Amino acid sequence: ACGKAQQLDRANELLMQMQREGVQPNAHTFTTIINACAQAPDLELGLHVLEMMIKCGAAHDVGQSTVTPYTTLIRACGKAFAVDKAFQVLRCMLDVGLKPNTVTFNCLIDACSKSNELDKAFQVLRLMYHYNNPPDAITYTALVDACVKGQAPRRACELLQQMRREDHGPSPTMLISLLDACVRGGEVDASFEVLRAMGEANV
Repeated sequence: ACGKAQQLDRANELLMQMQREGVQPNAHTFTTIINACAQAPDLELGLHVLEMMIKCGAAHDVGQSTVTPYTTLIRACGKAFAVDKAFQVLRCMLDVGLKPNTVTFNCLIDACSKSNELDKAFQVLRLMYHYNNPPDAITYTALVDACVKGQAPRRACELLQQMRREDHGPSPTMLISLLDACVRGGEVDASFEVLRAMGEANV
């Protein structure tokens, strides 16, 4: 932890020195410092540096990895149970006209799950369709996990049906976890539905 903090201090000092000397940081410099902020973690500084990158017009200069600094920060927000900050990062991204990719959305859903924000997790799912970025198996796994944590097995079973329609086969681990949630929640019909899915998947 001390090593990460020292690394962040050096990166931040470099940024301030460049500003004092009138040197314009490039996208690589900003991304490096944002990564250090995410690892520290120092979310406030990370958001500040992200906003500086946008203000300097470097947000589109990262090449093919344009969304990487945003995704990195969202993942760090999730680990820190700071889901509101994760959505703040998403808004920054959308404000500069960048389209989140599937990994970005999945990290955001995971952040919602960690903070037990089930409705927000489904809000992200709707955003994925809105931006023509359909969910993948990882998306559904994170959403089912959010439902299990939020004691909402029926919503998870609805996702299970949707997964099967879209040919995203649920994993054995997911099915076992979901069955356990249904049994604990007294959801008899949902339990039988999961058992049928387990049979079809030879679990």
